[in-house]
Amino acid sequence: MAVLSGLVTVILVLGFLFFLGLIWWKIFKRTGYHPALGLLVLIPIANLIMLVILAFKEWPIQRELIQAKGGTTKPTQLLSGPSLAVIIIIAIIPVMGLLAAIAIPNFLRARLLANESVAEATVKTICNAIESYAVDNGTYPLSEDDLKSSPAPYLSRSYNNETLQGYSYSLNFNEHGYRIVATPTACGSTGIKIFRAETGGYLYPEKCK
Repeated sequence: MAVLSGLVTVILVLGFLFFLGLIWWKIFKRTGYHPALGLLVLIPIANLIMLVILAFKEWPIQRELIQAKGGTTKPTQLLSGPSLAVIIIIAIIPVMGLLAAIAIPNFLRARLLANESVAEATVKTICNAIESYAVDNGTYPLSEDDLKSSPAPYLSRSYNNETLQGYSYSLNFNEHGYRIVATPTACGSTGIKIFRAETGGYLYPEKCK
């Protein structure tokens, strides 16, 4: 029953779109434009541009009527109204502004989440390196250099007092354990979480202020 209902809905929607496309096809044909342009009215953004063109641009049928009555089109009539390029630009500007208003916050949010994911993964990587060192050597490292100077380094690069993808890192060591903190360089812009890790690999995320 649900499948039949969905099929009926699809048929009705397609029928409505066909009917709407047919209407605009005939409208554009009567204005003198190619009738296929009427189908653009069914496409978002393109429909706004086409409607603006219809509202402000001289129709081909108007030019034909003027020529039929006077033999030639007067220069002032040919130049009346804004050009097609100007019309398209005027129509696109608010659309682009709207798209930017939607896209920019989403882009910033995506970048922020990416920074947080990298920071969390990096803190876990450092914790795993320290814990592996402790298992192999029977004691915790006293500095980051201990992790890097081993015959088989536990870390391939330095993190202490370094900045990586919007986060700064602080590593503190002692013979009994360690403490790692990853802090956003700009709270709210590069990240909204601080990632803290302590001896045993326990991770404590919290919101920055």
